[in-house]
Amino acid sequence: MFPGGIADKLGNRYEAKWLVRQLFRVLYGERDWLRFESITTAFDGFEFAVGSDDNTEWHQTKKTSPHGNWTIRALEREGVLEAFRDRLSSSDADTCFLISEAPAKDAQVLAQKADVANDVVEFESSLSQEQSRAFTDLGAIWDVDKSTVWQWLRRSFFQVESENELESHIGIMAQYAFEDASRQSAFEALRDYMEQRFNLRITTANLRQDLQEHRNRPANAPFLMMLVQRRPMAGVRRCG
Repeated sequence: MFPGGIADKLGNRYEAKWLVRQLFRVLYGERDWLRFESITTAFDGFEFAVGSDDNTEWHQTKKTSPHGNWTIRALEREGVLEAFRDRLSSSDADTCFLISEAPAKDAQVLAQKADVANDVVEFESSLSQEQSRAFTDLGAIWDVDKSTVWQWLRRSFFQVESENELESHIGIMAQYAFEDASRQSAFEALRDYMEQRFNLRITTANLRQDLQEHRNRPANAPFLMMLVQRRPMAGVRRCG
């Protein structure tokens, strides 16, 4: 355990709620594994990774922006773009996510347009003057050519999630996954589970087995929740 302890880092914070929301994806089998933080440099700038055989998603959360919007320069100052560059350049399959209550308007628009465009020429022709400047700034920060910026943007996601939405989603998923589980009890139990598994790769099979074993321990009465084998909910977004 590192100084300060992982439990001190999570608590009831926004980061913990996004982590638990993603853990449900592993529980349902929508993703194969999750790894919460690590001592390896691959995790620099990210809280956790979740993935399957052919793709790793790198997640970082920043609840708010000092000015209400994550500009390209603000993302640079916070080290977000550097972390994205390191992961996107290391694999053609990996994707990077920034989750926040504040939007990253320029970056999000660029990523959305890049995803739709068939090539970098079509992408550039779709940009406004302001968006073109943001695209140029991003290329200078990443220090790669325009085509590479376009390709990396297609694997970059800047998602707005309110804390209330996260809490609501956890409550809904808990009702589908467990019997007699309140939103808060499910969140606290799964948060505590992850706090004890820093730097470990948690697979769907591991997680289901651990929850079943935990349920059978009378000393853990607050965690008496029976895993119900149900199909995943329809309509879940790409990053949950």
